[in-house]
Amino acid sequence: MSVQDVWKQFRIPHEKRTTVVDNIAAALSVFEGKRFSYEEFWALREVSFSLASGESLGIIGPNGSGKSTLLKVIAGIMKPDRGRIEAYGPMVPILELGVGFHGDLTVTENTLVYGVLMGIPRTEVKKRTADILEFAGLTNFADTRLKHLSTGMQVRLGFSIAIQTNSEIFLVDEALAVGDIEFQERCLDKFREFRKEGKSIVLVSHSLDLINSFCEKTLYLLSGNVKSFGESLKVTQQYLQDLRAKMALVAETVPKSPGTTKDDGGVNSAMIMGHNFPEKMRMGESFTAKVRVWNLGSTTWTKAKGYFFGFYGENPPVGPADWVPVDEFVSVQPGQDQEFTFTIIPVRPGTFTLRYKMVQKGVEWFGQSMNVHVTIVET
Repeated sequence: MSVQDVWKQFRIPHEKRTTVVDNIAAALSVFEGKRFSYEEFWALREVSFSLASGESLGIIGPNGSGKSTLLKVIAGIMKPDRGRIEAYGPMVPILELGVGFHGDLTVTENTLVYGVLMGIPRTEVKKRTADILEFAGLTNFADTRLKHLSTGMQVRLGFSIAIQTNSEIFLVDEALAVGDIEFQERCLDKFREFRKEGKSIVLVSHSLDLINSFCEKTLYLLSGNVKSFGESLKVTQQYLQDLRAKMALVAETVPKSPGTTKDDGGVNSAMIMGHNFPEKMRMGESFTAKVRVWNLGSTTWTKAKGYFFGFYGENPPVGPADWVPVDEFVSVQPGQDQEFTFTIIPVRPGTFTLRYKMVQKGVEWFGQSMNVHVTIVET
């Protein structure tokens, strides 16, 4: 694969048009010679790299750095404004899984339709349906209408179908964040098979351990620009150094809780880097949240009394500012990350801030928070 001087721009409109009248008025203003007001946003700038046959690539960077946009441009879902992309072999994008599913069709029927959309011959999809459902853990739901499955189960189905394609390059955007630990291990085993077969994986992930174990090369994006590209271990170490520097600046402006020290689990050493919250969740339906936290300090987190996540905002969807305990006691070394799992039941729509804290030796340590946008829909 060769990516040469790729640029991608989006236009962000400043006028808000929510009704038919607003859109008609805007159209008339164009005929009158008036121009829309919008902001030009370059999501990618001068992105170049090459990948040899059989090599795998990790793409890292903070949220909003252009990682998912780059994958969509490589997949041909979006066209670059400048630059050229050449892929030597068939590709399959494992990005927005489930696009093309129909809620009123059964799991088996959706498997057939989605498989054909992914380029698998109809006869082959029929032969592989049992294996696909077994891999997704949905054998018992074969005749269930898709709309009755949770979002996570639907994404698992989409992932299980996508990996059945006869492709040489797999584009993966955080798809491994879905499902339980057992399903994730099955996915990793499948990717190991792909690597042994000489296939390439282009993987976007916040898990540096995953990137280092699967990818020979890593591309570090920052604000749409290539910050670094090369051997995975060197690039991920540079990313960690940048994060530590950023968190040190945050630590100077955020008040510390009593007993918190700058280099021992304080605000500069814990950072939420990823989560599996979907854009929509059903009201009253139990949801298993997975949140990944990085230890960016210089000391190891060991035998803590508890890990907690809290939800803040004007109208948090899971209740007012309650800390949710996580029954996991782990040892996280500096530079490593840990995925925490807990269950919530959303009760209202809203945007909330997800916070993290750890209690160790009687001291509360707070990590950097993350804004999460979730819409709750009625069942």
